[in-house]
Amino acid sequence: MGERARNIRQAMELEGATAEEISETLEEIQVEEEGRDPRERGRRSGIPEKYLCVNWDDIEMDGRRKSIEATRRWAESYEPRRAAWKKDTSAGLYLWSDGEGADEDETGFGTGKTWIAAAAAEHLLGQGLRVRWLTVSRLMTNLNLGFSNPMYEDACHRVREPRRGEAIILDDIDKQPPTERNIQPIFALVNDCTNNEIPLLITANRHIDALQEDWGARFGHAAASRIIEHCLDVEVKGRDRRLPA
Repeated sequence: MGERARNIRQAMELEGATAEEISETLEEIQVEEEGRDPRERGRRSGIPEKYLCVNWDDIEMDGRRKSIEATRRWAESYEPRRAAWKKDTSAGLYLWSDGEGADEDETGFGTGKTWIAAAAAEHLLGQGLRVRWLTVSRLMTNLNLGFSNPMYEDACHRVREPRRGEAIILDDIDKQPPTERNIQPIFALVNDCTNNEIPLLITANRHIDALQEDWGARFGHAAASRIIEHCLDVEVKGRDRRLPA
């Protein structure tokens, strides 16, 4: 949340405005600012600066063609007029890489999952969906700050229950110590998305079976079963694009 929006929220709260009135006012501000800067739409969604306005043609193929095409088909299956996905299309997508047991030049890291997710987010934004991008490691760091810290307040707002017309993106869902304090808010978001048919895109460096094991008995199986039911499984293969060839 920007400084201007935060000040307006605080002022409206002092005046006794309802949560719905505050939300509508902040959305109007968002639309106004997006009109001045085409990149502002992505920033407001939480997409990192590096990945703003990415499109499918910006992504290096290099063995990623199948995963790019699968993700593009998934994103393009959203029908704005119906505000729903095409029949027999999953409302979610689990985009993952895992270097274990792969060829020597495939590490599982740096394969372009975030680039692909950003292109999907940009497409969904263009179709009128609101996108809430959550970089999980940063989110959980902020949720573990003190209650009086503004970043803690913002993180709490970011994990609120999703609404219709919104898509949730959980980037690097596995990049957090698997404590119950860290897992519970992420599980709640996954659960909200699956129960309410909210579009959900997850990126991870773990296969869902490994993620289930990491998250333990209390949350692991419950989260994995929901993700499997809700999400199309797409593996991203390729060498680490961050390393020299």
